[in-house]
Amino acid sequence: MSSFGPVAGKISEEYVSAEQTITLAGQLVLAHGLSSQPKIVQFILVCKTAQHNYSIGDEIVIPATGMEGAASRGLSVVVDATNITIRYSSGNIVIINKTTGALGITTAANWRLVVKAWT
Repeated sequence: MSSFGPVAGKISEEYVSAEQTITLAGQLVLAHGLSSQPKIVQFILVCKTAQHNYSIGDEIVIPATGMEGAASRGLSVVVDATNITIRYSSGNIVIINKTTGALGITTAANWRLVVKAWT
């Protein structure tokens, strides 16, 4: 079953990663330790240095992929029974400014990524 398809039944297990460094164009492999392939995966940016009107400690749920014009900005994700494999884009992740609603391009060093998954 695709990790991004319908979820049947109850959620029985949860995985929450530690805060991960965002490395542009880098790959991150997280062994989730769940008994099967996750049904749901969520990506959260945690603010470490105030940016785009977010305060330190603010958390933003972000989509797995994103584009801004011709620029690659986001994450590509492969989920299987053992790992969650993330490829960061070569451009910083785009978010919405907390107070103005304008697009904001993050500085990777100002944020950390937390991954959550459920079976």
